[in-house]
Amino acid sequence: MTSEWPSLESARERIATGDHEGAEAILLALMKENPADLEVLQTTANLYLRTQRFDEAIPILKQLVAIVPEQPEIYFKLGNTCLATGDLKGSVQFFQQGLTIDAHNPQAFNNLGIALRRQVKLAEAESAFKSAINIAPHLALPHRNLGELSRIRGDRRNALKHFENAVSADPNDAAAHNDLGMAAAALALADKAIAHFRKAIDLNGSYQEAENNLAILLSATGKSEEAVQTFKLIIKRDPEFITARINLGSILIERGSFGEAIEHLEAALQLKPNHALALHQLGDLAQADQYDFTDKQLFQMKQLVDSGRDSGENQIAICYTYARILEKQKRFADAFKVYSKANSLNAQASQKKAIVFNPTEHIKKVQRSIEFFDKAFFDQQQKHDLGSDSETPIFVLGMPRSGTTLIEQIISTHPEASGAGELAAIEEVSLQIPVLADSTNPYPECLLSISQKAVQSLSTQYLEKLGEDRSPSRRIVDKTWYNFYFLGLIATLFPKARVIHCLRDPRDIALSCFFSNFNSIHWSWKIEDIISYYNAYCKMMNHWNETLPLNVLPVHYEALIKEQEGISRSIIDFCGLEWNDECLSFYRNQRSVQTASRVQVRKPIYNNSVGRWKSFESELVKIPDWNANFGAF
Repeated sequence: MTSEWPSLESARERIATGDHEGAEAILLALMKENPADLEVLQTTANLYLRTQRFDEAIPILKQLVAIVPEQPEIYFKLGNTCLATGDLKGSVQFFQQGLTIDAHNPQAFNNLGIALRRQVKLAEAESAFKSAINIAPHLALPHRNLGELSRIRGDRRNALKHFENAVSADPNDAAAHNDLGMAAAALALADKAIAHFRKAIDLNGSYQEAENNLAILLSATGKSEEAVQTFKLIIKRDPEFITARINLGSILIERGSFGEAIEHLEAALQLKPNHALALHQLGDLAQADQYDFTDKQLFQMKQLVDSGRDSGENQIAICYTYARILEKQKRFADAFKVYSKANSLNAQASQKKAIVFNPTEHIKKVQRSIEFFDKAFFDQQQKHDLGSDSETPIFVLGMPRSGTTLIEQIISTHPEASGAGELAAIEEVSLQIPVLADSTNPYPECLLSISQKAVQSLSTQYLEKLGEDRSPSRRIVDKTWYNFYFLGLIATLFPKARVIHCLRDPRDIALSCFFSNFNSIHWSWKIEDIISYYNAYCKMMNHWNETLPLNVLPVHYEALIKEQEGISRSIIDFCGLEWNDECLSFYRNQRSVQTASRVQVRKPIYNNSVGRWKSFESELVKIPDWNANFGAF
C-alpha cells in the first residue's frame, strides 16, 4: 500500500519541508484506504501534535491504543495531549494506564503529577512527583514541580528545599534558578533571591520573568533606582511588555513620581484598555485626587466587575479599584458590596492553593510565644548580656493600616535617620536560629540553646541588612508591622533598641484592612478573621507591656493627626535625635514607600481616614462579630 501513490513516504517528505496541509491530505487519503495502518495513524497523530491540533490528535491516538493496547508510549501521548486541552480527568486516566505497563518512566510520572496538581489532588500529585524523582533523581523538572506544589500549599521552607534540589540537579536550568529566587524572596532571603534571579538572566539573557522578578525585589530591598533602570531596559527591549510597564508604574508611584507613573500605566492601557492591574495602580492615584478616570474607563470597570468573567487576580484588582471609586462617590453600601466581593475572590483563590487562615492555630501560636517569653526568660537574658549594643534600629510596628508608614516617613525625614521599609529581616533571622543553636526545636524554643556568638552573628547580619545603602544614618527604621510577634527575639538581639507601637481605632483598622488588596495577608479577607487576629495581637502586646525589657513608645494615630507637631517631637525625642523642622514636611521625602499608604504619605497630614468606619456602619452591624468586643490595651 505504502509503495503506491499517495505514499506514506511522500507525506513524511512534505512534513519535513513544512508542507503540513499537503501531508495531511495524503495521510487522510491513506487512512481512508486502510484505517488500521499503524504507521499512517502514528504519522498523522504526530503531525497533529507537531502543529498543536490536539483535539484532532486525540481520536487518532485512541485508535492506536485500541489497535496496540500494550504500547505505553501511546497512553503517555494521550495523557500529554489531554493535559494540553485541559481534559485533566482524561489525562490522569491515560497516564495511569500507561504506567501500569511501564512503571519506570519519570516523565510520565512528572506529567501525571501536573495533571493531579491542577485537579487540586495535592497528595496524589506529590506522590507522582516523588516517583519521578526516585526513578531519575538527576532530572530537575520533578524537583521544580514539588517546589511549586509546596508553594501552592504555603509551605515556603519545603518549596525552597525542592527548588534548591532542582538547581543542584541541573545548575544550567534558568527556570529552576528563577523558581529558587522566588522561593528565597518569599522567605525574606533577599540576597539569595537576587543572586539566583541574576543567574537565571545570565543563563538566558532574554528571560523576561526573571528580569521582572529581579527588578521587583531590587525595589523591595531599597534599590528602587536600580529597579527603575532595570524595568526601563526591559521596556526598551520590548515596549509591549505590559507587566514591566505596570510594575514600573507601581515603583514610580512608590517614589512619588506620579506623572511618570501615569505615562507608563496609560501606555499599558493603550496596549490593553481593560487591563485590570494598570487600572488598579491608577486607582491608588485617583483615590488621592492625583488622577481622573474617564467616563469610559469607569463604565469599562463597572462592566468588568459585573461580568465576573475572570475570577483571578485581574478580577480581584478591578473589584478593589471600583469599590474605592464607589466609596469616593459616597455610595457606601454599593462600595461595601464590591469590597466584599473582592475579598471573597481573594479567599477563594487562596483556598484553591490550600492556604486558609486558621484562627485557632494562630491563637495557639501566639499563646506559645507568650508562655515562652516570660519574665524569667528576660531576666536570664539580661543576666548573660548576649545582645548587641547598637542603638541604630528603630522598630515601628503594630497592625497594618495603624500609621506605621506615616511614622516611618516622619522619622526618615530627619537628616540623621532613614527608613528601611518592611524589611522582614527579623523573621529571616528567626528561621536561622535552630541551625545556629544546633537545636531540634523550632522558634522560639530554640532560643534556649543559643550562644552569645550566635546572637552576635545574627545581630551583625541584621544590622548589615538594615544599614545597606543607608549609612551613615544614626537611626534606621524597620517598619515590618508584624515584628510585634518577634519582640522577644528583638529584645534578645538588641536590648537597647527602641520600639514604637502604632495604635488606632480598631474599627478603622479592621475596615481599612478589609478594603486593602492584601493578597498575602490571609486573615484580611473576612471581618471575623480580622477581629480574631486583632484580638490575638492585643493579647500579645499586653503581654509585652508587662514583660518586655525594651523602651516602647505607644503612638495613637488619631493623636498624631490632631497634634502633628507635638506627637512628632515626642517621636523624634524618643529616637534620641534632636528636633528638626523638616520632620513636619515628611510628605516631601523622596524615599520609596511600598505600602498601601504610598500615595497618602506624599500629602500633608489629613483627617479623612479618622472614623472611616462610620460611613459603613449600616453594613458592618450585619456582621455577627462586629459588635463583639475588640481587644484593648
